[in-house]
Amino acid sequence: MLSKVKQLTLVIEGDVQYVGFRNYIENLANKYDLAGFVYNDYNERNVKFVCEGEISKIERISEEISKYPGVKKISFSEKILLPKPVGRVVGGVEKDIFDRLDLGVDRLGSIDSKLGSINTHLASVDMKLGNVDAKLSSVDNHLASVDEQMKSMDMRLASVDEHLASVDTRLDSVNTRLDSIDGTLKENTGLLRDIKDLLKIIAEK
Repeated sequence: MLSKVKQLTLVIEGDVQYVGFRNYIENLANKYDLAGFVYNDYNERNVKFVCEGEISKIERISEEISKYPGVKKISFSEKILLPKPVGRVVGGVEKDIFDRLDLGVDRLGSIDSKLGSINTHLASVDMKLGNVDAKLSSVDNHLASVDEQMKSMDMRLASVDEHLASVDTRLDSVNTRLDSIDGTLKENTGLLRDIKDLLKIIAEK
C-alpha cells in the first residue's frame, strides 16, 4: 500500500516577497500539521515551501494559498528544492524576531488596506458634498430669480400706487367741481324763487 505521506516543494509566484507571506505559510503549515520550511528565492523572485505531510493536507493548504492576495501561480515539484546559497533554519530568538517582523508586515498591510478603504469612503463623501454644493447652487440661482421677480413686482406695485394717487387727485378735483356746481345750483334756485315771488306780486296788482 502506497504511503499517503509525501515530500513536495510548492513554488508560489506573484507578489509574495516582503508582504508577510512566509509567516502566513508557517501558520497554515502548523494548522495542517505539516513539516518543512519556507524561504524566499531571491533569484527567481518567488517563495518556495518545502513540506512533508499527507497529500490531502498539502492539497488543502495549496487551495488556501491560492486565495492569498498577490498569488498568481502555484506549481508542485517532487524534488526537494533547497535554497542557494545555503542558509540556516531559523529558530529560537531569531525565529521570534522574524515572526514579529512578519507580523508587523501583516499589520502594516492591514493598515494600508484600511487606509485604502478610508480613502474610498472619503472620495464618496467628496462626491456627495459635490452633489450638495450643486444643489445649493441651484437653490441660490432659484432664489436669485425669485428676488428679480419680487423686484419687478415691487416696481409694478409702485407704478400702481402712483396711478391710484393720480386717480385720487382727479377724484378730489371732480368733487371740488361738483361742490362748486352744487353751490351755484343753490344760488340759482334762490334767485328763481325770488323772481317767482316778484312775478306773483306783479300779477296780483
